Amino acid sequence: MKETEFPVCTGKAVAFPSGREHKECPWCETSLVCEPHSFVALEAGCISSAPEAAGVGQQVDSKAFFHLWWHGAHDGGEGVYPGREALLLVADEVEGGQFRLCFCSPDCLRSYLLHVVDCLEERVRSESSMRPAD
Repeated sequence: MKETEFPVCTGKAVAFPSGREHKECPWCETSLVCEPHSFVALEAGCISSAPEAAGVGQQVDSKAFFHLWWHGAHDGGEGVYPGREALLLVADEVEGGQFRLCFCSPDCLRSYLLHVVDCLEERVRSESSMRPAD
């Protein structure tokens, strides 16, 4: 499994991969992404109605996030990994309120998202702090 440092977008880093130069796909590392190349982008954030709000990373007084959170069963609830919690910050406190994750193909985006879920599940499995038993 690839090593990924999370969050991939934070602060002023509004794009993954970051920078304006030609970029390789952050997943397969073989094809170029972003303008003028073909790519798929997962974009997320907030929309501002302020007239000065223009686009990705330009929303006024807003910060974007993309978190996956595992909430284990408790108080008599049912489910796997009871009593455990885990949080994976894919993007966190991205200034400007929006961010973009770019990949060369739907296959690379799919593989990356599966990897993100796998990373969350690994955190759940290794979570040592358990809630008190019911």
